[in-house]
Amino acid sequence: MSNLSTLGLRLERPFDPATAKPIVQLEIELPGLDEVVWASAFVTCAYLTPMPGRRADGQPRFWCRAGLRIANASQRERRMLRDYVIEQLITREHDGGLGVPQAREERLL
Repeated sequence: MSNLSTLGLRLERPFDPATAKPIVQLEIELPGLDEVVWASAFVTCAYLTPMPGRRADGQPRFWCRAGLRIANASQRERRMLRDYVIEQLITREHDGGLGVPQAREERLL
């Protein structure tokens, strides 16, 4: 995951047409906090880039870069995400820190 904001994020991963859906469930681990943000997000855009080789079924492989807009998260988690993003922006402005949160796509809806 990269480019985390209070409204969404960019997710990059191998494309799997069997599980591709317009809404995804996310688990976002925020470094330095013992908290996880759970949210659903809408895929707003997706770009596929060819990868070398083929999948097991013989089809071509693709790398997917997708923009996601957070749709559902609790008020507490939205506030936690907002505070984290603002803190990271302040830190980067002052000392060039590079805190990069980790996210996993938990399941597709």
